[in-house]
Amino acid sequence: MHDAPLHALEADISAVAEALFRRLPTLIGFSVRESDENDAELQFAVSMYPEPAHEERSVVLGEIAQALQELMDEAPGAGPLLRARTFARTLH
Repeated sequence: MHDAPLHALEADISAVAEALFRRLPTLIGFSVRESDENDAELQFAVSMYPEPAHEERSVVLGEIAQALQELMDEAPGAGPLLRARTFARTLH
């Protein structure tokens, strides 16, 4: 029974990542890591194709940050599960 909350958090994280990939067609993948200056903040490395202009890249980073922040606000236990993690688009 102890795995049920963890399983629910993993499902929530997967749902958020899948929604981001659906909403952002040029997003290939992203990695999450802790900020060097502030342990509470997350930083992202993003891979996109085709490579967008700087402004579009900033919009994508903002959308990722907002989606993950909303997830962490709703499920505080999700934060540690996001750190040091990479999400990649699944191609069929």
